[in-house]
Amino acid sequence: MNRENGFLITEEWGTREALEEHMRSDWFCVMMGALQLLGESTEIRMHSVYDSAGGESVRVAGNPGRMNA
Repeated sequence: MNRENGFLITEEWGTREALEEHMRSDWFCVMMGALQLLGESTEIRMHSVYDSAGGESVRVAGNPGRMNA
């Protein structure tokens, strides 16, 4: 974000169902209404992660012949 008066809200949900429930929540409706009142362009991005892993996966990927670091 490169705007002087911009802000960023980041949220994370464990499942698609949890995201959909959040989007039906009062909080989300209030936030969307507030964004409309600002009268400026609003950018909303949603990213999906199918799988996530920790550092062990990075070590294994970097050295595929070894399963134990």
